[in-house]
Amino acid sequence: MTSTGSRVIQDRQESTYDVVELTGVTKRYGSMTAVDDVSLSVGAEFFSLLGPSGSGKTSLLRIIAGFAGIDAGRVVIAGTDVTRVPPHRRPCNTVFQQYALFPHLTVAGNIAFGLKERKLPRNEIRTRVGEALELVQLSGSEKKYPQQMSGGQQQRVALARVLVNNPTVLLLDEPLAALDAKLRKGMQLELKRLQQEVGISFVYVTHDQEEALAMSDRLAVMHEGKVQQVGPPQEVYDNPASAFVADFVGHSNLLAAEVLAHDGDGVTLQLAYGEKVRVPGLTAAASTRGRLMIRPEDVVLTAREDAEGGRHVVGQVVSQMFLGAGSRVEVALGDAMRIVSVRDRRAIRVDVGEWVGVGWAPGAPRFYPEER
Repeated sequence: MTSTGSRVIQDRQESTYDVVELTGVTKRYGSMTAVDDVSLSVGAEFFSLLGPSGSGKTSLLRIIAGFAGIDAGRVVIAGTDVTRVPPHRRPCNTVFQQYALFPHLTVAGNIAFGLKERKLPRNEIRTRVGEALELVQLSGSEKKYPQQMSGGQQQRVALARVLVNNPTVLLLDEPLAALDAKLRKGMQLELKRLQQEVGISFVYVTHDQEEALAMSDRLAVMHEGKVQQVGPPQEVYDNPASAFVADFVGHSNLLAAEVLAHDGDGVTLQLAYGEKVRVPGLTAAASTRGRLMIRPEDVVLTAREDAEGGRHVVGQVVSQMFLGAGSRVEVALGDAMRIVSVRDRRAIRVDVGEWVGVGWAPGAPRFYPEER
């Protein structure tokens, strides 16, 4: 580990506060509310803001950075209220989608730019630039120019340029969006490694659910300016707090249904096309309408004759797609309802046009009542 990373980690370990604390933060643009009464705490971790376009995640990042003011609430960084503090006086740096490297400066010159503006001694600048290059695994590239480097290498230079300032918080606004798929996967691993090595807060904005699940220690799912759920990736995936979260994070089957009866050990549902099915482990009042959620990997297909006892429904296979390690099977339930199953090679063989029983792993389904 570099001395830069060691120093930052030591500073964080001596602190007792959450690094970033947002309390009741609201931001409006005219009649539109971009961020709606958001409260969040972020520690020394890789924390992602995940949501579709227009959900408020980038606005929230800009608020933390100080690039956007707020209409209500409070922003605290490193134990200090920075709500009215300008961006250049906040202990955070931002990496954007566009790296904005100076083409006429070498890699070393780009990284050293901010340190020279602060008029630090030459020896200290040289040492810190070397540490930053080592941290992003670009030692020996000091004399290259940005145009001589790949997209992934330019991204590393942009990261080194902000890390060299020893920020308390690193803000990243979809920084991998411009990279191709292979480079993007590699940089995901690199960013995760960097956060673990330097030990500071990374706040990362993305609309890519797989990216957020793979990289984050915790994530916040946003929708229409509000935080829908906060938690570790596996918790959010396995126990989504709403139908929106279930639909946005990962792939889900969401089946319209109504609760016919609740017997203390589960519920009997009537699916929208009329078929009834009993689901153990769920709790909901009779006559409640909503959506039954089942992840594709939890859908179990059986022979049609095995679909007995009211715990399976019957459907017809309408498509099958080979995925290498397994397959994606789409089954029609009634005239307008579809359910998708993702199966491994050991599952029973099914063919397009075949009638099958459709069930699910015990404890897998969730039921979300209609929002009123």
